Amino acid sequence: MLFWAWAIATPGQAGLGPHQVLLVYDAEHPQSIEVANRYATLRQIPTAHFCPIILGDLENKTISMAAFMENWVPSLEGCLEGLSPQDVWAFALSSHLPHRVVLANETHRVSLVSLLQTFFLSHEGERFMPSAHLMEDNVQLPTVRNPLFVGTENPVPDFAWRSLGDENYNATSTLVRSLLLPGNADFVANTESFSGQMSVAFHLEGMRHVDSLSLLENALAGETAEPVSAKWVAMRGVSEARQVRDPEANFLADVLTAKGRASEFISTHDGALLPDNLVGFFTGAELLHDVLPQLNFHPAAMVDNVTSYGAVPANWQCSDEGCPENEIQTAIGHFIALGASQVHGTVDEPLNNSFPNMGAYFLYDAGYTAAESWFYNQPYLFWQNAYWGDGLAAPFAQRPTVTYAPKGASLLVTAEHGAGITWLAAFQDGQLVQETTQSTLELQINELGAGEVLLVAQADVFESRHEGLKVSAQINASGPMGWLQITEQDWIFSASQTEPKTPGCDCRSSNAASAPLTLLYLFVLCRSRRSRL
Repeated sequence: MLFWAWAIATPGQAGLGPHQVLLVYDAEHPQSIEVANRYATLRQIPTAHFCPIILGDLENKTISMAAFMENWVPSLEGCLEGLSPQDVWAFALSSHLPHRVVLANETHRVSLVSLLQTFFLSHEGERFMPSAHLMEDNVQLPTVRNPLFVGTENPVPDFAWRSLGDENYNATSTLVRSLLLPGNADFVANTESFSGQMSVAFHLEGMRHVDSLSLLENALAGETAEPVSAKWVAMRGVSEARQVRDPEANFLADVLTAKGRASEFISTHDGALLPDNLVGFFTGAELLHDVLPQLNFHPAAMVDNVTSYGAVPANWQCSDEGCPENEIQTAIGHFIALGASQVHGTVDEPLNNSFPNMGAYFLYDAGYTAAESWFYNQPYLFWQNAYWGDGLAAPFAQRPTVTYAPKGASLLVTAEHGAGITWLAAFQDGQLVQETTQSTLELQINELGAGEVLLVAQADVFESRHEGLKVSAQINASGPMGWLQITEQDWIFSASQTEPKTPGCDCRSSNAASAPLTLLYLFVLCRSRRSRL
């Protein structure tokens, strides 16, 4: 197990920045490398955070637990070992990687995302790694509760449950009655069954290569394309099992409307009733193909469909005849192809009590990153849930701005945010160079190397007020992060400028990290060392 993550004081786990992301890709697949490169460019992931995996044979998007333990674990630990002792708690998974893992008993499976969520957890001194799921009446059950799940027993009857199965879907009710939203403490779990640091993981992939690339672009575009002007819609599920989230969805629509957002719960399952420019869409249907032509997504759109097999391996396989070639139920890849940038799906039979709560969108709308929004609303760990899209995306957040200017032999770095700055740091080659709890810091130029310097700032908690709350005010602990990556050429050039350098609202600089494909290949060579639905 890795214990360096707790070696020094770190910023709160709310928010998410590129210094906390490990970018994993297939070292032998050109398209996987291209997607990783593009993501690094758009989000300024440091080159030191690239993590090549030599996959070998990959059949049906699935690997064995033995392959994960013998190949993935040492590779990931090797990639993490050289990084700064800051919490790296997000795994960005490029395209052409597996989606699920067969457990040690060789009949039960989990998603790769759910396995990585528990990567740092231990139990009685050993890696937390159940070998099978609990069985009841010959049905596999999710039993590992997520200790960071924000739902509790419905505190008051904000909405009526139809049946016992609905009781897992109450997070929105809990959230709108909370004085403090999640994220004020470290992303750490300590239960009778396991302890350690929790993680998030997300796939950067569509059914086709062009979809994978557009997924990255849409996530970034969603942060600048006025998401507050788009509409959130939930549509009634088509069957009782798939209506499990309807009561909470109806309640969330009222909360968002009271907040001043355009929102609606459509009580009839009819795609013709859908408006344009959807920033959120939730429903439950085995077959959704009649609705797909009616979907018009804002690039920040968060989407989920309660059905069993939306993300099974067959639904990612395309041919000249179709995409997917042999579709099972409704593939979630359709949502990505239609322009959504945040999608949940399940890689095997999930049962309908394990989908993320509607509170995922409540937090997303409150400024949380997509990765946090999904994870805080995921009832179970070590199960079938997986996420596609850029987990760093926070389209409703106001990110801190980071600027720098030469000051003699120093670089003066300044961060600003309306709520104030709680943390400001500089990283180079994956190592922490300097940090402060103030809004400014000075970097000595002669102490810097020639590589890129990543400047990261985190905003303080702030108070939110709106009519949808059941409390007078709410402390939002999302702690959004803003960042800027600069090179030696940047700061030498800026010495002759009168205005400080600053990133745009998409956190990019003119020299964002993007190792060309040839260089990345060299980097790889150098580094190789309870109802059914």
